[in-house]
Amino acid sequence: MALDIYQNMEVDSNGTTLTDTNADSGSHGTGGSWSVVGTAIKISTTGEEQLRGPVTVINDTTYTDSGATRSWRVPDNVDGARAIFSFDTSKSTVVISGYITIGPTGGSFELYDFIHVRHAGQGTIMQLATGPSGNPELQIEVYSPTDHSASDITVVAGQTYWYSFKVVNGGTSTLNVYNISTWTLMGSITATSPSGNVDSIYFGVGSDHGNDSATSTYFDDICISWTDTTFPFLPEESSGIIKTRLKRGIRLLGNVYRIHG
Repeated sequence: MALDIYQNMEVDSNGTTLTDTNADSGSHGTGGSWSVVGTAIKISTTGEEQLRGPVTVINDTTYTDSGATRSWRVPDNVDGARAIFSFDTSKSTVVISGYITIGPTGGSFELYDFIHVRHAGQGTIMQLATGPSGNPELQIEVYSPTDHSASDITVVAGQTYWYSFKVVNGGTSTLNVYNISTWTLMGSITATSPSGNVDSIYFGVGSDHGNDSATSTYFDDICISWTDTTFPFLPEESSGIIKTRLKRGIRLLGNVYRIHG
């Protein structure tokens, strides 16, 4: 599957404020542009995960993410802090995939609109819900009218996951979440999106829910596709490489072996 957009975040130094300019500099592919609301989102050397395998961008090249050191850090208590990808022309179906490191824990009732897909003034959202006890859960919220997926996917604060999120104009939208140590599917949930083509995607804390968690959520390796909407999107594992993640920052162990007959 070839991507239309691959955002690798590999720009500027740790702690630099994310801007329209450096967001566009880290983006590969054509069909839209990036803008940033506020000054809260930072370039970070925390939350970086190497791609499972190379990705190819239409009319561009193949990227391996080898030697990558950057992610985006979003403070969870700054309402409206978001990076926006705006399409040159609206799309009927999009697939958004990438790494996310969960910031908020349980302890209070809060909602975090981490990926807010906008279409014709309405939305389909990958949303994190927290409660007074237990772990946070990812769900799909849609509007208007407001509705949610029938089930949720339990996640753990501080852990990194791969998500693949397909949003369909007036159809069934699906969120898959994967364990990045084993690449097993942790959960798959659906909701019916409202009608209207997709015109933009918000990454960050997209809505004013009054959250006060003093944590940060990290985004890395955002992949966006609308030409080929095969779902789910997972980069193919590099042949012969054993990948073991004992914790964030330990990514590759093992060697490539060739057997000669």
